Amino acid sequence: MNSMAFNMGCPGRLEALEMMDELTSESELTERDVQEIADRINERERKRIEEESA
Repeated sequence: MNSMAFNMGCPGRLEALEMMDELTSESELTERDVQEIADRINERERKRIEEESA
């Protein structure tokens, strides 16, 4: 798994990374698939932080 896909600065990132690693370790997902999932997680986290800051 491409752990560089995650921004580890936010709470919960380590747990998300560990879960992604476990889920994808024996899957047929490509690096592109994993990157797309990571991008979606990052975007949701950004939106959540923005909403909490408003």
